[in-house]
Amino acid sequence: MTTADGFNSVWLDTDPFFRVTLGLAWDSLVRRGLPVGAAISTGAGEVLSTGRNRVYDARGGADPLQRTPIAHAEMNALASIPHGADLSGCIIYSTHRPCRMCDAAILFSEVGETRFLASDPSDVSPGETYSYFPGTDPRLGLAANVMFLHNVAAVAGPDSDTVVTNRIGEPEAVELALTLAERRTWSDHGDLSVEQAIGTVWTELSSINRNPPMP
Repeated sequence: MTTADGFNSVWLDTDPFFRVTLGLAWDSLVRRGLPVGAAISTGAGEVLSTGRNRVYDARGGADPLQRTPIAHAEMNALASIPHGADLSGCIIYSTHRPCRMCDAAILFSEVGETRFLASDPSDVSPGETYSYFPGTDPRLGLAANVMFLHNVAAVAGPDSDTVVTNRIGEPEAVELALTLAERRTWSDHGDLSVEQAIGTVWTELSSINRNPPMP
């Protein structure tokens, strides 16, 4: 499997914490979970904690919330922070816009800033198109959403509500996710790094990316 020209420079120019979140999302994809990753950085630019969605993982893993309805990526990242820690100078990164539960937890924990690559495919209205973090190549946000839809389609089926809703506003992203799932382009190559995995479909992502970053 080869990497498309131009991808490496985009990857290296991307905020390293977004690269961490994409790697965590990829970990969920190869384990047939929901591909969402999150990381909290300190004011000094160090990784304070990470988490990935583990709602569908078996019990007994590293995250205390694993196999519970609240085991979202952001919740798992926050759950490993000691009580009383000052997070006001920290940034929480996520592959996707935090849901209302996670957003409330982030607010309650007084994290200084939230950054996310893309809008959440499970929280879009019919006909809504994706939006992306400003200053970040939107193809990476699109890759995050294609990974998300890939596993929704693989586990819940191509006619699941999330896939059907996204097909109205983002039919090309849905079709790419379904094609990758059907051909097992990603699922048969779980030994790849996330950088390699995204690089192999960079040409396809480039051909359907057309949306401006979110304001």
